[in-house]
Amino acid sequence: MPLSLTYVDWTKKMKQITLNAEQKNKIKNAIHTFRKYVMSDNFRADQTERLSRVNYFQRELPPKLKELSEADIDELVVKLWASRMWGKEVDP
Repeated sequence: MPLSLTYVDWTKKMKQITLNAEQKNKIKNAIHTFRKYVMSDNFRADQTERLSRVNYFQRELPPKLKELSEADIDELVVKLWASRMWGKEVDP
């Protein structure tokens, strides 16, 4: 099924919110941390890993679907983002 994109003017659908100083500071710090991450070797490694998983799910997995083996299912579960998150400790 082809993807269809529809333009939505979110400014007409969302109510304006007001942030206090603490909330603004937290957002500012998060943006700073994200920008540092984007410039890091970790980001490049994470991107490579994500692209590898996209390739697996788009190209490698579909031909295997009719006859999935136990090993194929194990590989599929390992590549799922949610299963990876449960196995990784996340920094607060």
